[in-house]
Amino acid sequence: MSITIDDLLNAGRAALQAAKKVNTRDEHAAAWDKAVYIIQTANNALETGYWSGKDRDRLHEAKRLAYAAQDIAGRQAARTYGKK
Repeated sequence: MSITIDDLLNAGRAALQAAKKVNTRDEHAAAWDKAVYIIQTANNALETGYWSGKDRDRLHEAKRLAYAAQDIAGRQAARTYGKK
């Protein structure tokens, strides 16, 4: 199955929204896994050297969204199930 840059951007946006709703360890793990997949896929595409210009920028935007999702999911997890 091939994935497009639009797919990665949409997945990044979805990951960001899902991260805001993290309440359990399982949700945190799922949000983290989704973000890692987006980052790895974008990195693999960038490492080919094939992408340039706007497409390269869009791959970096997908990564930025995924990193932001990881950050938000972590903070949300700390606020909810991470309290002691």
